[in-house]
Amino acid sequence: MSSGETSMVNWVLNGEAVQSPAGTTIFEAARALGVPIPNFCYHPGLSIAGNCRICMVESNRSPKPVISCSERVAEGLEIQTDSPMAVEARNAVMEFQLINHPLDCPVCDKAGECVLQNYSYDHGPDRSRFDEDKNIRHTKELGPSIDIWGNRCIVCTRCVRFCDEVSGTGELCVVERGDRSVVDTFPTVPIDNPLAGNVVDICPVGALISKDFKFEARVWNMRKTDSVCAGCARGCNVEVQSLDGFLKRLVPRENPEVNTWWMCDEGRYDYRYDLADDRVTSCSLDGNPIDDGTAHQALADMLGEGAGRVGVLVDPFLTCEEAHLAGRLATGAIVGGWTSRDGTAQCFPGGFTISAEKAPNRVGVEAVLGDQVFSGGAAALKSALEKGEIDTLVVFAGFPHPDLDPSWAGAIGKAKRRAVFTLRAGAWSEGADLVLPAEDAVCFATVSVPVPAVADNCGIAELTNDLTGTADASGVYQRGTTTITWTLTDIHGNTVSALQSVTITVDETDCNGNGTPDVCDLADGASVDCNLDGIPDECQTDCNGNGVPDDCDIAASTSEDTNANGIPDECEPEFIRGDANGNGSLEFVDGIFLLQYLTGTGATPGCLDAADVNDDEALNLVDPIYLLLHIFASQAPPPAPHLGCGIDGNGVSIGCETFNACP
Repeated sequence: MSSGETSMVNWVLNGEAVQSPAGTTIFEAARALGVPIPNFCYHPGLSIAGNCRICMVESNRSPKPVISCSERVAEGLEIQTDSPMAVEARNAVMEFQLINHPLDCPVCDKAGECVLQNYSYDHGPDRSRFDEDKNIRHTKELGPSIDIWGNRCIVCTRCVRFCDEVSGTGELCVVERGDRSVVDTFPTVPIDNPLAGNVVDICPVGALISKDFKFEARVWNMRKTDSVCAGCARGCNVEVQSLDGFLKRLVPRENPEVNTWWMCDEGRYDYRYDLADDRVTSCSLDGNPIDDGTAHQALADMLGEGAGRVGVLVDPFLTCEEAHLAGRLATGAIVGGWTSRDGTAQCFPGGFTISAEKAPNRVGVEAVLGDQVFSGGAAALKSALEKGEIDTLVVFAGFPHPDLDPSWAGAIGKAKRRAVFTLRAGAWSEGADLVLPAEDAVCFATVSVPVPAVADNCGIAELTNDLTGTADASGVYQRGTTTITWTLTDIHGNTVSALQSVTITVDETDCNGNGTPDVCDLADGASVDCNLDGIPDECQTDCNGNGVPDDCDIAASTSEDTNANGIPDECEPEFIRGDANGNGSLEFVDGIFLLQYLTGTGATPGCLDAADVNDDEALNLVDPIYLLLHIFASQAPPPAPHLGCGIDGNGVSIGCETFNACP
């Protein structure tokens, strides 16, 4: 084995021989192999405690159950996760955990995402044998953002280990002993570290509750959307949870390359600006509300002929695509960037860091517009503004909490005309000629894609452009690899082209065997498709041989289809189309005629229909036993005396008013 290569261990899991890397715990190895094991205290980002015992499994190396979160896989190890011993052990642990746990799921904020609640269905007993009084533990404030319901605490110590190992602040501990144990803070030391909110996320029950989210919403009613935190340059992966269009909370989303399982409290709670009173949500021109179309035209007019010298002030909240388009707003424009003041970088013992750069995409904007855009470019633009040299200024201000150099406000106001894309109203938007919401920053670009018309080729492509919506690129292309030219057009008609190689494929089905795919036959006009189902006419059923598919004959009324089964009447057996016995029912739905036709008995219709010749209390017409015996001659037809007029096997008169012609 070469250095750095992980050795593999052979062991048995639930009777199946498996392999796992040496040193892996049974719990982690089983999970990697798709075998779930319940757990409370285990967390991949924390040290192993092994105190909840719910992860116990049966091992061939121990007479008692072992905890899978701390035991490692080894050669020859045999583990059962669902044996009677393991199941009984988990059920006992759940009963123990629920002895003092309150039954307040209907009012608990953790309901719907509570691990204990889920496991009580999967592993717990359906009733309690505990008749004594439950222990009552404290309900109190642990810090400015977190409360504890001690009665719900199962003492998994996840929160304690987080404060010791990840944040390194150590505010939490376990106090008391035995069944009175509960999490608490040290005296006069509230939990108030920059990562404190994570202890609420990792609490498996409703013991630790965020004050920000308490009584706000039920988790099953909320919409959950994957996103990225814009609070700093780290880009923590988050999940945005909302209800009825209102943000309710942000929680971290696991990404081992960026933020692992955590996020800082600044990013977690910094979403109230979304509904701030000064949030700009609509366009205005000279202070008067206008619609989006009018706003875009006003911007085009502002940057058209007579725009004079143009300046573009960008911010580090733009995406790379927006920065690219902003830089092309006007030929010869002075482009500079402004940003809020830096914060303080913070590093924690667990490896998590908070960036000092309080904007999400400064590096991206510099990569697109030049690494001097926030330094030399900013200085040049500010100088030109202060000298009154800028006639038209376009400002991008996507700052959720503007902490800007005050000198920018004065400089911006010296531009003769000003258009501002902004998240919130501020000094930069006061007196602006045109104000647009920050999210409209890319709406002034349009997309066009050439659509070739090549009649003798058959590859069909549908292309879309996610930047500004859908561009219709449907067309007929040569099969194989085709280069499609995407054209971005700004408001001045300036274009930026990007070549994209697209492989055009078609269905190679060749039903007529002429060596050309059907879709190509149809595209070239070599075949006709009368019903537009993608199948050449010559490959479809033509029972009457007139050269037209049957369904097209029927659609054109060239043929009749009396029984609506898709087959022209002239191609059906005669008895399917007629009423030979004149009883007003076509043969294909006339059970009486079918019996006569199939059996050749010539029996009177009324008797066959209304009688029960084999005395099994089922009339012949709906009696599969009779039909099988009669049709296939497995039994000779019953004698005539049993064919009584409308008499069933019990001698009850049935239908004689209809069938009264029995012999």
